[in-house]
This record gives sequence, structure tokens and C-alpha cells, in this order.
Amino acid sequence: MEIFNLKDKSEFMEEVVTLEREEWGSSKSVAEKVEKLKEDFHNEYFEKLILVEGEELIGFISIFEYDMEERKDLKPWYATMYVKEEYRGRRIFKDTQ
Repeated sequence: MEIFNLKDKSEFMEEVVTLEREEWGSSKSVAEKVEKLKEDFHNEYFEKLILVEGEELIGFISIFEYDMEERKDLKPWYATMYVKEEYRGRRIFKDTQ
């Protein structure tokens, strides 16, 4: 298993966005969310890391400078941690270093 920055592995972008929409919902289309994600990559404080085994996406996590306007002192902030259901319970992110 390997960890990559999604901006360097754009072939996984639509899959990540689709999984986010299924898990957390969104009124935006996949195409709109992909464009927003591409914009986010220009922010030096944003990262979306993906865990991949071979050509299979296992999961991902997002890192932001902060997530709440009223608590900008809490940083960095991680969010949208997601592991595909078939890989859950295996402690994958804990054991990947």
C-alpha cells in the first residue's frame, strides 16, 4: 500500500468525489465537485491524501488549515477520512506509515 497526494494521482479524483457524495451527500454534481477539488489544490494548506494498493483506491483523508471560522487556532484540521467498506476494521491507516 502506498499513500499519494490526490493531486498527483488525478485518475482517482472522480472515484474520491463519488465516494464523498455517497457518504456525506452534496447538491453539487460530480463534475462540479471535481472542479472545486482542483481549485482547492491551489491552497497551500489543503491536502487530500489517498491510500492505494496496486490500482485500487482503499481510502482517503483531507487536511485543511482549519475548519471552523470561530476556532482558527485549531490547526491543521483533518476531515473526510474514508475507508472503503471492504477494508474497514483492518486498522489500515494505523498500520500504514
